Amino acid sequence: MTFSNTATGTSGNGGQFSNRAARVDRFIVHHAATASLSAVLSMMSTGSRQVSASYVIKDGQVIGVVPEEKRAWTSGSAAWDGRAITVETCNSQTGDASGWPISEASYESLARLIADCATRYGFPINRDTVIGHRELYSRYGASYATACPGGINLDRLVTLAIGYQKNQGEKKMTPEQAALLADVANKVNAIRDGQLQPHKKWTIDQELNNKFDTLIGKLDEVIKALGKK
Repeated sequence: MTFSNTATGTSGNGGQFSNRAARVDRFIVHHAATASLSAVLSMMSTGSRQVSASYVIKDGQVIGVVPEEKRAWTSGSAAWDGRAITVETCNSQTGDASGWPISEASYESLARLIADCATRYGFPINRDTVIGHRELYSRYGASYATACPGGINLDRLVTLAIGYQKNQGEKKMTPEQAALLADVANKVNAIRDGQLQPHKKWTIDQELNNKFDTLIGKLDEVIKALGKK
C-alpha cells in the first residue's frame, strides 16, 4: 500500500477503486469545489457519490485515500485515471465570483507531491504530464466538459514542482556537521604532516602521502559544494 512520503495522513476510501491497467505517467489536478476537507473525505469514505482520489489536499495537509497501486475514481475516465495520480484540492474560497482559488500552502503541498511522484515513477514534469481535469476533454476528448480545477494555475504549479524536484535530497549542512567535517580534514592533514601519530598499521611513505593529498582534495570539494547550498 503505497502513499507518498509527503502525505501527512490517510483516510478511508470506501472500496472505491479498481486495479490499475497502466503504468503511472500522469498527474491529474482537480479542485474539490468546497473548502471543507472533512466533507471531501467523508464523501469518499462513505461512497455517497462513488468518487475517490489518490490524495486530497488542503493547505499543508496531504491525505492519502486510494493507494497508488490502485486506480482512483476521480476524472470520469478509467483510461486516464488508470495512468495517473489524481488529487482533489480543497478551495480557499468558493463560488464562481471567487474564481475557486486554492491557498499558497495548497500550491506548495501539490507541488511537493507532484515532484515526489514524478521522481518515483520517472515521468517529466511539464504541462503534458501535469494536467487539469478539464483538459482531458478539451485536449484529448476524454471525460466530460468541466471547469475543474477552477482557479488553480497549472503553469505556476508545474514551475513550483520542477523547483522542488531539483532540490529533492539537497540538505544544508548543520553547524555541527560542518565542524565535524572540518575536524576530520584537520586531523588528516596533521597525520600527513607528521604532527599526529597515524594508526600503528600505517606507514608514512610517498604512496600514503599521495592518498592523503587526494583525500584532502575531496574533502575540500565537499566543503565548498555544501557551502553553496
